[in-house]
Amino acid sequence: MFALVREMKNILSGKPGARELLMGNEGIARGAIEAGVQVATGYPGTPSSEILETLASVADELGIYTEWSVNEKVAVEVASSASILGLRALTAMKHVGMNVASDIMLCLNISGVNGGYVVVSADDPAAWVSQNEQDNRHYGCLLNVPMYEPSNPQEAKDMTWEAFEISEKLQLPVMVRTTTRVNLASGDVVLGEISRQRRQPAFLKDFNRYYCGDVIAVARHRWLHEQIQKMRAISENSSFNSLQLEECKKIGVAASGGSYNYAIDALRVLGLEGVTSILKIGIVHPLPESLIRKMCKNVEKVLIVEEVEPIVENKIKQTLTGMDHDCEVRGRETGDIPWSGELNVEIVASAIARLTGVRYEPRTPEFDLEAGRLLKAAPPRFLSFCAGCPHIGTFYSLKCILKKMSLKDYAILGDIGCYGLAFFPPFEIMDTTFCMSASLGQACGFIKAGYKGLTIATIGDGTFFHSGLAPLINSVYNNANIKVIICDNETIAMTGHQPHPGLGITISGKLTKPIRIENLVKACGIDFIEVTDSYDLLATKEAIEKALTYEGPAVVIARRACPEILRRDGRGAVETYQVDPEKCTKCGVCVSSLGCPAISLENDIAKIDENICVGCSMCAQVCRLKAIDLQK
Repeated sequence: MFALVREMKNILSGKPGARELLMGNEGIARGAIEAGVQVATGYPGTPSSEILETLASVADELGIYTEWSVNEKVAVEVASSASILGLRALTAMKHVGMNVASDIMLCLNISGVNGGYVVVSADDPAAWVSQNEQDNRHYGCLLNVPMYEPSNPQEAKDMTWEAFEISEKLQLPVMVRTTTRVNLASGDVVLGEISRQRRQPAFLKDFNRYYCGDVIAVARHRWLHEQIQKMRAISENSSFNSLQLEECKKIGVAASGGSYNYAIDALRVLGLEGVTSILKIGIVHPLPESLIRKMCKNVEKVLIVEEVEPIVENKIKQTLTGMDHDCEVRGRETGDIPWSGELNVEIVASAIARLTGVRYEPRTPEFDLEAGRLLKAAPPRFLSFCAGCPHIGTFYSLKCILKKMSLKDYAILGDIGCYGLAFFPPFEIMDTTFCMSASLGQACGFIKAGYKGLTIATIGDGTFFHSGLAPLINSVYNNANIKVIICDNETIAMTGHQPHPGLGITISGKLTKPIRIENLVKACGIDFIEVTDSYDLLATKEAIEKALTYEGPAVVIARRACPEILRRDGRGAVETYQVDPEKCTKCGVCVSSLGCPAISLENDIAKIDENICVGCSMCAQVCRLKAIDLQK
């Protein structure tokens, strides 16, 4: 057994009033600690992962229960239950996780909570590490619960602390919506007092709150609207919402969250700082309507700067309905701000310049210039697997078998994880990637829709635990001849090597009972199950061929631990491989078929970089001339 808990900064260091350099995620964790959080749950996903990891690093010392839940819905169910018992609790996830958690969230908003309960949604504008640019401020409106949006690590800490207070005061879950730049940015944070108070759980039974249904739901819906009205007064007077009115009447700027940073930098670049009114919005639901009206009475136009959807823009338009004013609301709806992608200073400055008539030539930042120079100097390349990634062996084997079977009509349905890189050369074998476990449900759909080609679903181990059981059961129950390859690299690799139920270790490094995937698959009614070592190419090819030709649902579990874990933990000496230039015929098969970044060509002869080679032996297995062998 090995530890999967990363060394984290000591979030408890520093006395109250001291300044510490913290990431936004660390600021959220520190805010939760200062608020007295006792239960923290989540599911790993960039850009949110460090929140739970930071809390787990001090969990034993502070008596905080932390867990990586199997998915976001379960994470909310566990933490909110602690809140119902009177404890303070937090759940953190990336934006798409809210889609999974929404089922229970849309009941919690009407049942209410008791101890402060905070849900952090880390959104990802520009989809840097995600499948979409989803704006979860929509969830604040849908749930009709308070929502905070910090612009820097200090606010991330302070808003999290206040969110617990407001949650407890209103008995509502409170959301904190962040974006990638705020989650992963670092900045000075003034520390507050750490709360070491530990409450004892108590369950006060209340049928009229916790039975969500029928006429009770209607009554609780009415209660929800009463509570959010109380939040409106809090929002109006919150220091997180501020209006700075200036003499210039031509234009004002309203900005929320991380976008506020772009707005103030843009005004500085244009020489309009101190002369242009600016409304900073830190509570995005409910909005501070009186501040909005006050600003719009003082300017001819107001530019709304926000990511990603025009939520504040449209809410401001609604607020101004029926008001006697001549203010024009500008933003995405008017074409001043792009509809997609991440904002930056240049985009915002260009928009303000157009509206004010200020002469402005967009600059090319130094890092863009340097990136341009590097792109010219570096050879073009696609995204690739890491050196010795076991998925290389899995997809190489799959490609070989499909070629051997001379199949022309087939669909390889992918999922969320490292194995999605099989989209790119040299494999180019993946056909779809949607959301967690969609490959299994879609494979059933292909089959039931009458698709005549071979349908293969590929899914990772973490994703299978997250939500793969239901669609696999559905396929068996509905007699779908589904073929599944579970790419088991014994970690949730893409988000930072977090543990999952198959490993027998928790987020805090404690041992627990490991859940074997093959046992779950068998329990789902699958009769054909083959477990193979991804590094053993012959055995993996044989297992896949048997599965593809089996009459009935079949599952291959291609298992081998991610080598980056072994590298990080420094476990075991690695015997690296080398190429014998005398035997190499310059065929290039080892490079073109595997795409392992440890292998390159030098004067058309294969060369292995011993600094990144992990000794997986896959290159030696594909070399028919035996020109690759262990270092002597």
